[in-house]
Amino acid sequence: RTLRLGVICLAAALVMMLGALALRLLHPGPGHPDWIAAACDVGQGDAFAVRTGPDAALVIDAGPDPSALDTCLDRLGIRTIEMLVITHVHEDHFAGASAAAEGREVKSVAFSSAEQGIPGEIRGLADEFAVDPERLGRGGSGELGPVRWEVLWPPAAGGSAGLTENDASAVLLIRTAGINFLFTGDLEEDAARQMLRTSQELRTEQVHVLKVAHHGARNSGQALPEELRPLLALISVGEENTYGHPAPETLQNLETAGALVARTDQLGSFILHIDDAGKLMVNRLGRGP
Repeated sequence: RTLRLGVICLAAALVMMLGALALRLLHPGPGHPDWIAAACDVGQGDAFAVRTGPDAALVIDAGPDPSALDTCLDRLGIRTIEMLVITHVHEDHFAGASAAAEGREVKSVAFSSAEQGIPGEIRGLADEFAVDPERLGRGGSGELGPVRWEVLWPPAAGGSAGLTENDASAVLLIRTAGINFLFTGDLEEDAARQMLRTSQELRTEQVHVLKVAHHGARNSGQALPEELRPLLALISVGEENTYGHPAPETLQNLETAGALVARTDQLGSFILHIDDAGKLMVNRLGRGP
């Protein structure tokens, strides 16, 4: 049940604090002035934004291509990045970050990595933006305007020893506009199961939108869709990529869990917003400037 170009889909009602929400995909069009989150089409990589103010956002990962990130942030009208999160230090998640400050202010940089200390790539970004980088770990949290964020993984700041770089990914539970998002970096199956065992938040709160780990690779696993049963799954992935992402098994797991899937390789950049009827909408931005 993947959301495809030009198709209008309606999901089952989602019961939450705001009442019954439903999900559908709009025909291509301009960005909505009240968008709450966005997926940037950066090719084979990740870059997401969660709106924190009229022209401000929390940005999670930056993709491999500075120009692609710059174009997306411009089209979203972002002039201030309250926090730039690099979930882990792989190029498809951080190499585009140099564009973040093109005509914008970057107020803070946060990261996770299996590498002890501050990786050189993160230090370079922090120096470029004139900020001190913050390492993320379980228990970290904060508020940025209407957005509340909480770190569920890795186990503690500096507690990534013995993990692969993928499994050291920062996992953020983000609450905004009555919707709970889970951003997972490239977390793989075994680490995801460990996180589920240690995260009381995921047993007591509904995750409405799941960012599928590792571009939908087979090793993103079935644990999170099976346990969380999100309404919507986001996959950031390059069109006709050579890795076979997203894997058929991953898409089947999401379908079995009852999730609709929105993919950047099919939709380009897209936004999420809530319409006047209380429906959670997915609106294409496309790939053009």
